[in-house]
Amino acid sequence: MQKVDTKFGFDNKPYVEYIAHKNPDTNAVQTLHEHLNNTAQLASDFASYFDASEVAFFVGFLHDIGKYSAEFQARINGANITVDHSTAGGQLACDLYKNILGHIAAYCIMGHHAGLPDGGANSDNPDGSATLDGRLRSKVAYYKNFDEKAIPTVDLTRQKELRTPFDVAFFTRMVFSCLVDADFLDTEQFFDVKERGCKTTIAQLHSKLFKYIQPYLSTSNDSPIINQRRTNLLKSCISKSAVEPGLFTLTAPTGSGKTVSSLAFALEHAKTHNKRRIIYVVPYNTIIEQNAAEFEKILGSDNVLQHHSNISYDCNDKSAAQEEATELERKRLATENWDYPIVVTSVVQFFESLFSNKPSKCRKLHNISDSVIIFDEAQMLPLPYAAPCIKAICQLIKSYGCTALLATATQFKWDEIKHDKKAIIDLPITELADDPTKLYNDFKRVNYVNHAEPFSTESLADEIIGACSDKKSVLCIVNNRRRAQDLYALLRNDEGIFHLSTTMYPTHRSKVLSEIRQRLKLDKKCIVISTSLVEAGVDLDFRTVYREKAGLDSILQAGGRCNREGKCAAEDSIVNIFAFESGNIPAEVSQRASVFDKIQQQLDDVSTLEAIENYFNELLNAWGGALDRDKIIEKLSDASCMYDFKEVSDKFKVIKDISATVYVLDANSALRQRIYNGERTRGLFRQLAQYSVALTKSDFKKYEELGLLEFVDSQVVLLDSVNYDEFIGVALELKMKPLVY
Repeated sequence: MQKVDTKFGFDNKPYVEYIAHKNPDTNAVQTLHEHLNNTAQLASDFASYFDASEVAFFVGFLHDIGKYSAEFQARINGANITVDHSTAGGQLACDLYKNILGHIAAYCIMGHHAGLPDGGANSDNPDGSATLDGRLRSKVAYYKNFDEKAIPTVDLTRQKELRTPFDVAFFTRMVFSCLVDADFLDTEQFFDVKERGCKTTIAQLHSKLFKYIQPYLSTSNDSPIINQRRTNLLKSCISKSAVEPGLFTLTAPTGSGKTVSSLAFALEHAKTHNKRRIIYVVPYNTIIEQNAAEFEKILGSDNVLQHHSNISYDCNDKSAAQEEATELERKRLATENWDYPIVVTSVVQFFESLFSNKPSKCRKLHNISDSVIIFDEAQMLPLPYAAPCIKAICQLIKSYGCTALLATATQFKWDEIKHDKKAIIDLPITELADDPTKLYNDFKRVNYVNHAEPFSTESLADEIIGACSDKKSVLCIVNNRRRAQDLYALLRNDEGIFHLSTTMYPTHRSKVLSEIRQRLKLDKKCIVISTSLVEAGVDLDFRTVYREKAGLDSILQAGGRCNREGKCAAEDSIVNIFAFESGNIPAEVSQRASVFDKIQQQLDDVSTLEAIENYFNELLNAWGGALDRDKIIEKLSDASCMYDFKEVSDKFKVIKDISATVYVLDANSALRQRIYNGERTRGLFRQLAQYSVALTKSDFKKYEELGLLEFVDSQVVLLDSVNYDEFIGVALELKMKPLVY
């Protein structure tokens, strides 16, 4: 790799005469020579973690080469013209390297503002085409009087992992990440120098964790048996952290301490093998918030970054201490590129970024390399995209220095999952639990009872009241929000009755969860009617649980909220599985429920590892092998490097947009005023997420027809407080506004 020091550039004019950026406030300028070199060097440093420094330097140096045109220099000096400055570098790269390197560089350079383009075809019109093929044949502003010795050379042979077209597509996106982050950072430093990142090292975090868990590691034989078993799992995870980086599983039942055990493995493994960061990926925001809170308690809040739709690091409190404001600003900036030692994020954020074409989403990808990635509740990987998701995990392990841990109480047989008749995983898998079968037997704290006769809503309400008089605390989980509201309505007049579902905005749910935890802690009467949002990762402990029939994974997760601390005998701790007399089961639940029925007929105890393995085998068979619904892998496997980056980005949506968001702001007049003042910033919408409720399109339409929605503009719709109940949130049985005469 060479660093460019040539004194003269295009048209034989000194480099200093060509401008990359101009600050309109100060009239300060950054020369193009400086920006290209800075970006190239930063991108090269980022790519060093996956041995692609030369490629990234080359791409970084050419990315803004089109700014040497007279047209662009006129524009930056005030001319009111539009200039495409990113196509030129892509064309130049393909002229210099008529192989996959040219295409890799062209995709990255041409996409560094608008996003990675689709490859296209020769039939694409070069005038105005957005595809790679069209832009390679389009006309660009003249810029070519230059000394070719100034262009760095590249040897691509060291990229030995580029064996398949999918490998090349993945590599292209990782190099693209290095480029866009380097470009953003250098430009940011020119306009406004900012303090970024977190200086805490993995070794320091390791020390904090082991100080915290030392009492657990010293658990004596006099300790409660459940604590001894959790300690044994913790020690097993730590002992296996010395195994070489690769793919690991942690198969352990709910309540066995997976969160701390997996973190201990990750930090010990990262310290042993010199990994850069820990990335914790979970399926639900409620779990993210709980796990992040636990990590912050152990490691310090300033060392843990949350990145999901319910978190905002914008500091609008002018009275906040400078130290607090600085920490929030560093975290806000770190959500852009994950330059933090501990990142806790969602399945949606993680995988949609890996398959995105957008600079803002791809910017963080290079910082995933050389990390330990923990997938909590791994069974919740989206089945329609299981094949590309698992393939991406394998890529990160094989070519980007990552270790991945799939942790769950209900584990797939990952090495048996196939796509197009081929095993998706071609890596050895190391299990962290010494003896998962024994572990499940040791942690058996409940019995599962199937109710043969279905319930009406009224008879179930009576059943719950009766169970509560005996056991004091009861959790009932149903499959849809309307049923939860109907059931709660029959019980709400009694003391200690709570409702939880996504009809409540996140801040409201958090408040109710705190009240529930307090009542459980004081052993007061507590009945909770909830949807499935409490099943995974929400640390609650009830004497009795009722679970509407669903998939075995959901039923076992619900069971994890019963007798969680093992204070009662298993035979006295019942998880009741039931069905309703009438009402449709949601389509996404129905298939899993049918598979559960089949397993239940085969085995007496549905909580064993055998039952779990049989369930997932049957589920995959029932699913029909459609583990890549939108043919994501196929679209990234063209042998001629014509990849559909934009189309893949548009199609890969873990959660399809079948709802409409409304905001309930009666409790936050300051946010309401900011909306009325016309603010529409990313930071504002992150804060608004805490007061958001997703309605089905049909419910949204009903609210609109009744005049209960306030359309501030196309981006913001507010819900009239008449239909937001302090106990259940958005009332799905609509109330009419009072008529005015």
